[in-house]
Amino acid sequence: MDEALKTALKDLTDRYLQNESLEDLTDLLEVVFSLAATHGVSSVELQALVMEKLARQERFEELLED
Repeated sequence: MDEALKTALKDLTDRYLQNESLEDLTDLLEVVFSLAATHGVSSVELQALVMEKLARQERFEELLED
């Protein structure tokens, strides 16, 4: 993992936790997308993976309710 991206992730996370601003959250997403790119995954592909994971969790929660 790129050390500069890791540092940025830590710094931006701290800044977001202090300010809770949407601008800081957007900056965090930019770093996350850049980190995904280091793994050969585009931002669109990463978002698709997130949606798939959410769908699996939703199905699992539905099974628990039955």
